[in-house]
Amino acid sequence: MLTRSLILICCAVVIPSSLRAEDPPPAYDALVAAAKKGEKVDFTRMRVAFTESKAYSPIAIDGAANQMNQAFAMLDHAGAATAAEIVLRKKFVDIAAHRIAAMSYAELEKKDKSEFHNKIYRGLIDSVLASGDGSSPEKAYVVIATDEEYEVLDHLKVRSDKQALLMQKGEHFDRLDGIDKATKKTKTLYFNVSISFRALGKLLKR
Repeated sequence: MLTRSLILICCAVVIPSSLRAEDPPPAYDALVAAAKKGEKVDFTRMRVAFTESKAYSPIAIDGAANQMNQAFAMLDHAGAATAAEIVLRKKFVDIAAHRIAAMSYAELEKKDKSEFHNKIYRGLIDSVLASGDGSSPEKAYVVIATDEEYEVLDHLKVRSDKQALLMQKGEHFDRLDGIDKATKKTKTLYFNVSISFRALGKLLKR
């Protein structure tokens, strides 16, 4: 099971080049508004823009997210969809919330809403998967929060049973060892968690 990497390390953390743009990313709210209109957006830039917004926190605990997960586990699709919408009002880049909303609305036979959330889910998860292949620190998946690690594991059908926090060349990584559910073989994945540590460093300096 994943544990949050909240080790208090006071050091400079650099945003990985795969998530660094030459120009400042468009405002988070503008990107969300465009996505809601069905316009094509850069989901990587949206995720980065969220980390630069006041709403972002590397240690945020959302009660609505807990309610969403509980309702979904109990097959309360209406409750799960409602809770997911609450989560997304605060954090539109929450991959799990879009995934659960898409599946819940499908069960409720609300096709348009299901398809909308599935489209955003695909855009967000593909953004993470495009950042690397997870095979090494150099090719680590770049995430903005621990919950994105969970979503990648779920998408790749990997059950993690061991985690280690690593530091290499000034950046932080989670190494997750687990089992590929399809092949039953061991699998190791690396996630670059430097963005979260950078934000955590700022919190510690306040």
